[in-house]
Amino acid sequence: MKRKGYIYALYLGLAVLMIIALLYLALRQPVERPAAPVEEGRKQLRGLDIYSKEWTGDFDKMLEYRRIRVLVPHSRTLYFNDKGRERGIIGDTVRDFEQYLNKKYARKLGRRPLTVFIVPHTRDVLLMDVAKGLGDIAVGDITVTAERLKTVDFVSPEEIPHVSEVLVTGPNSPNINLIDDLSGKTIHVRKASSYYESLLALNERFKKEGGFW
Repeated sequence: MKRKGYIYALYLGLAVLMIIALLYLALRQPVERPAAPVEEGRKQLRGLDIYSKEWTGDFDKMLEYRRIRVLVPHSRTLYFNDKGRERGIIGDTVRDFEQYLNKKYARKLGRRPLTVFIVPHTRDVLLMDVAKGLGDIAVGDITVTAERLKTVDFVSPEEIPHVSEVLVTGPNSPNINLIDDLSGKTIHVRKASSYYESLLALNERFKKEGGFW
């Protein structure tokens, strides 16, 4: 009797373990939840695709696509982001430009307004990426030079006077009365600037004249 009782208890224990294992596996299976009912007539949400592909087109095409990409340099004066809000001269000007376009071409745009969105960029590739089609407009105190005109076109109001480069020195700097006084001096400027191009041209002139550079 003891042997039979032992075997019976063993079988009962194995049965309990199998039940526990089956319950564990059943609980681990993902529960398929019924799909939420879709409201009839509910409109699909529209979003703006911010992924910028290489694309080139004229202004009419920009109006058709309702999108203009503006490449700008990050700057405390020109453009920066303050807790999710665009700030700076360019940030304010571009938003005014967006409102102006939507108002002027309201009839053509209809109920789908045009969106101008700003893409922070580094100055060294600002114009090249516009030419490549990664942006439509570049903004950022960019001086017109003959070399840059080979890459992109420039547009500015006619009433704005011609911009000249001005040398600014500090109180401890040597006296500079003429541009030739820069001969033999060390000047630090940003490479992606018109000042750098001007200094290279000045160096070439100094070399031809046999002076210091």
